[in-house]
Amino acid sequence: STWDIIVEKSTNKTYGTGWYYIEKGQEIEGLGTAKNAFVINYETGEIIGLEEDSYNNFNYKSTIAVTDGILFNLDSANVGLDKESWGDNATLYYYNADTYNTEELREAGFKEQKGKTVDSADPGYDRQNSEKIEDYLDNDTGAFKFNGNNYIELKKEDGFDFKDGFTYEYYGNIDNYRFTFKSENKGEEDYAYCGLFCLWDGRLDYTPDIRVGIHYFDDRIFYNLFHPSWLKDEVGEEIREPEKYGSWSDNENWPWNQSCLIDSGKMKGDVFLTVTFSPGDDISGTPTQTVYLNGEELKSGSLGREYYDQFVQTAKKLKYFNIGRSPMNSTGQWSYEIGKCYSLRLYNKALEKNAVKENYDVTTDFHKYIIDSKNE
Repeated sequence: STWDIIVEKSTNKTYGTGWYYIEKGQEIEGLGTAKNAFVINYETGEIIGLEEDSYNNFNYKSTIAVTDGILFNLDSANVGLDKESWGDNATLYYYNADTYNTEELREAGFKEQKGKTVDSADPGYDRQNSEKIEDYLDNDTGAFKFNGNNYIELKKEDGFDFKDGFTYEYYGNIDNYRFTFKSENKGEEDYAYCGLFCLWDGRLDYTPDIRVGIHYFDDRIFYNLFHPSWLKDEVGEEIREPEKYGSWSDNENWPWNQSCLIDSGKMKGDVFLTVTFSPGDDISGTPTQTVYLNGEELKSGSLGREYYDQFVQTAKKLKYFNIGRSPMNSTGQWSYEIGKCYSLRLYNKALEKNAVKENYDVTTDFHKYIIDSKNE
């Protein structure tokens, strides 16, 4: 079974269905304690001893180093093959790229939804329900393909609780997130945004308050954790004090946008990207934001306490979490992700540095096994 296998590191030999794993120290009825690890096949009578550190034990828990606090798991062990593992509150949506293949047609489709919500409207141009997950799988790598017109939506009637923090973890290739879009008036035009995820209230003509994405030309991850209309002075002017937002608030026009520069060379090929938001040790501690690449910390900084608390309060009011799209530019201009995804996880807690590294190690090890198996 894909969910419980032993793989010898040196030979890539796999013991899966039909084999039973006995770990060192396990109590065996009538025989006592196992002094070494081994696998046994009861049908054939074979017993294979396993030297310490000579094998990988891949199962549901080992392919996710951290299971506590997990909200969503598109796991490398069964990436997309079994939608049941996504949970009942996850839906795969898409829009018809052939019908809505120009900027003008997209805008027209968006305007048709004005004043509507996802609960009351027809599917609309960008909410076609798809259960054909096989249409979005890459046979060579087992990856789920975000192809610029599809996304996954999680729905929670009581909103999302991030009082203990939040973690977004993506393993795959997002090198091709810039894409060309046709316009009847402008010809072909590059779209510079990749929408990673957002939370919103389901109003089809309203930009979500919480949005995270990548700006291609600037080589930056940027986001706002809510739209801070509350940060105004006594005459109603926006307060532009960076400490109110966080240590990365360096954009003159949009002070609430947190922006983390990433060397474009580091985003080439397969990457393991982790973004965490932490409330700090206690109510008086400083909230933090951290970006990791390939299990190692890339950048960490502060978040304003009021800013973080408002993020938590806002998320509790939002029922919809979109993965693979976010409106990074203006209202109605959804930016979709393009890339191959081997693993994607969301947590309602901020993973610690060692847990980020653990997840990186076990997930990439498993993916190497998957690729090696396909090449044999």
